[in-house]
Amino acid sequence: MNLTTACAGILLVGLLTWSVHRWPLWGLALFTVQRMLWEGLTNDIAPLVESGIGLMPSDVVCVALVASATVRLVGAAHPGGPARIALVALAALVMLSLLRGFLTFGVAQPGNEARAAFLQVCCVALFAATLPDPKAALRAVARCWVVVAMVLCVLATVWWGDIGIGSSSTVVYVGGERRDARPLGSPEALFIAQAALMLLCGVVWPRLRWLAWPLLATVVLLQHRSAWVAAAVMLVGFALSRKARARFGLRPLMWLGSAALVALLTLAATAGGTLWSELAASGTDDKTLVWRFNGWAELLPHLGTLVDWLIGLPFGSGYLREVNGMFINLSPHNHYVATLLRLGLLGVLLLLAIHAAVWKAVAVHPHGGLFRVVLAGQLVFLITNTSYPEQALLLGVLIACARPAAPVTPLPALLPSPSHAPLEQSCRTPAVPR
Repeated sequence: MNLTTACAGILLVGLLTWSVHRWPLWGLALFTVQRMLWEGLTNDIAPLVESGIGLMPSDVVCVALVASATVRLVGAAHPGGPARIALVALAALVMLSLLRGFLTFGVAQPGNEARAAFLQVCCVALFAATLPDPKAALRAVARCWVVVAMVLCVLATVWWGDIGIGSSSTVVYVGGERRDARPLGSPEALFIAQAALMLLCGVVWPRLRWLAWPLLATVVLLQHRSAWVAAAVMLVGFALSRKARARFGLRPLMWLGSAALVALLTLAATAGGTLWSELAASGTDDKTLVWRFNGWAELLPHLGTLVDWLIGLPFGSGYLREVNGMFINLSPHNHYVATLLRLGLLGVLLLLAIHAAVWKAVAVHPHGGLFRVVLAGQLVFLITNTSYPEQALLLGVLIACARPAAPVTPLPALLPSPSHAPLEQSCRTPAVPR
């Protein structure tokens, strides 16, 4: 990389930082579209810079977002509530573990290990948590979520029309390359389920509430069990929420049951036994779950000392373990285990404290029920998956909505005090007799 390229890159990052700081909603939309519709669906994106750590477009956007968040944090007149304080502490703990990794393993290995599930997550969450107008941010995120989810559904439908519906244990060959038969991954399935919930709750476009059912049908056909469980938790939580019961009575439960029955009958009539066998295979295949449990049991003994249990091992230590006679060095597919290994018990407590603080603070919000079921879905999803930046964006917006209002300084009285009335009367200019 020559000097000209470096200067151009610095100028580009500076302009991007200025734009997302000046127009925060533009930053939210840019990251969501770039993450879900570009990097999330394209497997062959070349790094912008390759120097041990491949600099991806999402890394550039995250640098701009965290720079804008830093400016707001430094200029903030108040801390912003317990959830944001815990988030800042978690980000500081991530940087400490990353610095320890740099000193022990160099730059490349710790940076690549921490980039998506920790660095990008903290950058995006801090940006969203410091937004100046949480209400506008919530509306913008909900609209962007629904639009992007609809695009993902269209892409999945095109895939199914060309290749067919496959289960979690099915592979296909596309262009000579072996690929999963499912068109979208579990992060995209959770994303679509959350968009359906936003429509059901009427956060955005209440007249288009019916679009939630095609979105939920897509989640079922994508056949990711972790997304199934998270979606079920969110839907049941919404149906049993106080707002839903007060507004609809038992109708949400009836809608869910009726929609599920209609969907099953429709699928049975149109797809025959092939689809049923694929869904049954995804629902009963426990190989990946057993594999993950065995891997978690092999990883926990890596924490040998009290310091390791308190603040974790530095980034770059790897996740090497032996499962079924094979040595693998991949993510544990459990964000709680990954956080425990890299940030220790302190990191796990901070992660749970963020969710608990938001859970408590949003109780009085008009969409507090939605916020709570989204948090519950995220917590369940993290049991068998790592954390993803788009979920950090949603969590950051919830942190901003849970932020207490800034104290209002009373203005000086504009009208004179009654005790000054005689003085003012004595100061009046006497009328001049004609």
